Formats: sequence, structure tokens, C-alpha cells
Amino acid sequence: MSFKTSEDVVVSIIKRQEAGSSEAVVIGTNEDRLQLALKGLGLILKHGNMLHVRSLMDESRTAWASVENVSLAGDVKIVSLGNIRFENMEVRAARCPLELSLTANYSDRQENTIHTRGQSIDLSVSGLRARLDTPLKLSSLVHITLRFGDEKTLDAVAKVVRICEGGETASGGFEVGLEFQRYFRGYEHLIHLSSEDWAA
Repeated sequence: MSFKTSEDVVVSIIKRQEAGSSEAVVIGTNEDRLQLALKGLGLILKHGNMLHVRSLMDESRTAWASVENVSLAGDVKIVSLGNIRFENMEVRAARCPLELSLTANYSDRQENTIHTRGQSIDLSVSGLRARLDTPLKLSSLVHITLRFGDEKTLDAVAKVVRICEGGETASGGFEVGLEFQRYFRGYEHLIHLSSEDWAA
């Protein structure tokens, strides 16, 4: 699966949100790199930003990528992306069974911030399955921090997309499925997990 030259796409900082998004056209592809020309005013981007890329031709063709360079060609903003990881192909199906310590923050009905702790069960570029100390509601947004060790962390916003049946475990945790909506930092730790760690 890959994007094709001249293909129309939508790039966004937050997955599936119009705010902070822009249409673009693919002007170059090379292995796990992509070059885009943003349409209209585009986005304010800098090196290291994480972008969600979605094809307008095939809505199931989606990926995350990191901004490597932003330049202007006249009044057109050219964005070079690297570390492209598609969500709906082998990378999404590939789940790395990895137990990592995590913290999660979310808002309750009164807009109070609730802090909880837990542990990942498995993860991929599109999301993770985790066991948390407190239950979460379906479709709620959660600020997640995963600790890979050696001061390496992944910081992201995720959406609760599944509450696992019998989610309360004997060890006293609630199992949920989370889909990444926005990466803040640490995406490189996720994509550089050694390939032998990934289990199909």
C-alpha cells in the first residue's frame, strides 16, 4: 500500500478533524517518504510534527508520518514527510505484545481531570490495548504517556474505541482498546521497535 503521485490527500494534525487539516496533492514518493504540495493556506508546520495522511481516492488508505522539511515554491507550501506507517496494512495488523507502564489523563462529566495508571498489553502504530486502574467510557479522549524506559516516552491523545468484554480482570484492571488521534512526541520510539518484536 502506498500513495501515488498526483493523488489528492487530506493531512491533519489531529486524526479525523477538519480543524488543523488541509488538502494536498502528492508530488513525490520514495520508499517511506512522501512529498506533498498543500492547497490553499495550508498548515503551520515545523520539523518533527506528526501528520495523519488520508487519501481522498480511497478513505481506507491512511498513514501517520513525521514532517522532515517545509519549504515554499512561490506561494505553494511543499512538505516532505518521512517515517510513513500505514494504518490499514500489515503494520496495523502487526501488534507488538509489549507491557509498558503508562499514565492516562481524561476529563469527567464535570470537566475535572482524572489521572489513572496502567500497562499496555500490545501496541501498533494505530493504537494499543491497555489495562487501566479505572474504567473509561467508549469514545472518550485520553491523554496517554507510555514509558519505553531509558527516559523514552510516547506522548499522544487516544480515543477509546473498544471496551473489552469482561474488561475487569482478576488482577483488578479494566481492559480497553485505544486508537491514536494525535502524537505529541515519541512517535520515533514506536516505529523503531525492532521488527522481530512485532507479532502478526
